[in-house]
Amino acid sequence: MKVANVDIRGTGSSEDVLIEREYTSQELDDGERVVELLARHSRSNGRVGMHGLSWTAFNSLMMATLRHPPALRAIFAAHGSEDLYKNDIHFMDGILHQDEYILSVDHENALPAPPQYIMDEKWIKERFTARPWIDVYLEHQLDGEFWQKHSIKYAYENFTLPAYLLAGFYDG
Repeated sequence: MKVANVDIRGTGSSEDVLIEREYTSQELDDGERVVELLARHSRSNGRVGMHGLSWTAFNSLMMATLRHPPALRAIFAAHGSEDLYKNDIHFMDGILHQDEYILSVDHENALPAPPQYIMDEKWIKERFTARPWIDVYLEHQLDGEFWQKHSIKYAYENFTLPAYLLAGFYDG
């Protein structure tokens, strides 16, 4: 078994400029492309699985429900959300969740890839010209299309892959 760990566009060791926020169509387009590339890899049997905890669980759930690329055959999602407004990290039960995540995510997005941590002019331009995600979320303080578009709660009928879902009773 081979495992690939992929950073969101413009974070960590990924290339390009940071995307406008989490859970965008661009993020899902990138995810589809990764699944396709992994399926075609010379050491692959053409079948790809996804697994994740928290954000990577949400991403796995969204790929399985909203995109379902042909090579994606199963997912394992731990502590993922079905409703990005009511039980994700941003507005838990409709209330802005001010914790370490919401206050630090934009700083974390700017970190370069280890182990070199190269911080040159190109890196600065790519990492610090993007609008902070918190600003985007504060513009969407009520539930609606912005949050529902990528919440799998509204697309259960498309969730047909085998899945192992793990959560805790008090996890959000």
